[in-house]
Amino acid sequence: MMQSGIRVAYSFARSSRSQPLVAAGLRHNRSIAFSRFLCSSSPQQYKSVRILFGSQTGTAQLFAVELADALGEADVTEDISVSAINEARSPEEVTVSSPDVANIFITSVTGVGEPPENARDFYNWLRTDDANLGGDVRYAVFGCGNLVAHPNNYNVIGKYINQRMEELGG
Repeated sequence: MMQSGIRVAYSFARSSRSQPLVAAGLRHNRSIAFSRFLCSSSPQQYKSVRILFGSQTGTAQLFAVELADALGEADVTEDISVSAINEARSPEEVTVSSPDVANIFITSVTGVGEPPENARDFYNWLRTDDANLGGDVRYAVFGCGNLVAHPNNYNVIGKYINQRMEELGG
């Protein structure tokens, strides 16, 4: 039976060269499921959690804010920030390389498999040979989308961000 709400069908976390921490198929239940997953996936608490969203219509942004609230309630860390991916001064500064920082990307797909406007510079930078994460980046990626309406381009941006971050050593 299909539940109402946003389906987060392609989500996972990676903890620097260790086994991927998979949480595929989570539902948008006020983000509690992922906050519990993040808390249980690593024995240490993060000093900082950075939630970076790419959203064309606001859905990924809403999910980012709700995830931040849920992580705050779960007492993961006192330092939780939410921002659009393009708010960094440059694409190179989007991620933070530190074992104490979790970088969580939440992004949608727009048009015909294109990144949202506020994630486009970062996405284009990832596609270049110059892309370099600069070290140990801990990250998770959520791809939001509608499989029924857009089966050919479903979550292609989230999948690509994960693939490229992994290739770059994240």
